[in-house]
Amino acid sequence: MAHVRGDDSGNEVAIQRSILEYLAYRGFFVWRTNNLPVFDTRMNRYRAFPKYAMRGLSDLCGVLPDGKFLAIEVKTKKGQTSKWQDEFLANVASHGGVAFVARSIDDVVLGLADYAVHLADKDKL
Repeated sequence: MAHVRGDDSGNEVAIQRSILEYLAYRGFFVWRTNNLPVFDTRMNRYRAFPKYAMRGLSDLCGVLPDGKFLAIEVKTKKGQTSKWQDEFLANVASHGGVAFVARSIDDVVLGLADYAVHLADKDKL
């Protein structure tokens, strides 16, 4: 396996970074999404979600080599998904996408087992 900076055992941001670097190295089209309401300093409160904003949108999204949508919800070892995150992952999967929870790069390798050729060590290709 290629060396990837960061670690996959600490906080969620470090796990996200490790997974993104790993998938980018493997040539996957993946990005991090922010799905938090914006804090309005003038009104001293968080703005409401827009009408069609996706609650539970996964931390990492992308498009797989075969065109399928990819959703990865990143959690720490003890982290729990919310009701909205579970619903989003189920919705992606039911529409033909690939969706799973990842607590480490190993979970990503398992979740993308059908794309193993893309996960092969580039040094051996």
